[in-house]
Amino acid sequence: RLDGCSNGIQWMSAFLNDESGKKLTNLTGSEVNDLYLTLKDKLELIDRDAAKYFVMPYSYGASVNTLSSALGVSRDTTWDYIEDTNKLLPISKYLRHVKRGAEFTEGALKWTLPDGFRVVQDYKTADRINAGTFSAVVSEFKEDSVKRELAIAPNIIHSIDGYHMRQIIRACEFDVITIHDSVGAHSSNVKAMRKIILATFVEIIESDLLNDIMRELKFRTFDKPDASNISNPYMFM
Repeated sequence: RLDGCSNGIQWMSAFLNDESGKKLTNLTGSEVNDLYLTLKDKLELIDRDAAKYFVMPYSYGASVNTLSSALGVSRDTTWDYIEDTNKLLPISKYLRHVKRGAEFTEGALKWTLPDGFRVVQDYKTADRINAGTFSAVVSEFKEDSVKRELAIAPNIIHSIDGYHMRQIIRACEFDVITIHDSVGAHSSNVKAMRKIILATFVEIIESDLLNDIMRELKFRTFDKPDASNISNPYMFM
């Protein structure tokens, strides 16, 4: 099987034309980089896993308090980690841009992928009373604007990721098995599968899909991406 190298950050880096992020997630060049080891050294963390436990939830929009608790460090230290990470990756730029758009909207957020898959993000909340194992809703359900704003940025990436996997499956003329950003095949087909993964990824970037979604949501768009140097066959390893 082949797994995406920090797959969510790959999409952010490619769509935002962030050359550092592209290199660290193995989209450009021909050598193999390890984003988590790079962050471990940059942030002076104890091991690779600590870097992964930090950057993955950060890329999903986790709060400073959540990140501090996960790493067992102070908020000030966490802010230092975020500042250093932002010098290497476009996570903050992407999250803030998209979240800003959601702040001016109401109700469910909807967008459509090129294959017709319709995405609906609709978060509602209500007051509850709890007594032991008993729980009951005691108010009308209403829009949860906080959750809508926090979730929209990672959910857009997840939807693009799912579309990419569907495109891979459609293009493979052999059996494949998938789990999130991991796709497997018989060993005799792995070389062909690697080429398909890269080709479909580049097609999605060149189609400017992120900005199509932003326009459908009536959010401010990004600059048009450039996929001309995305050619590293080891973007999935």
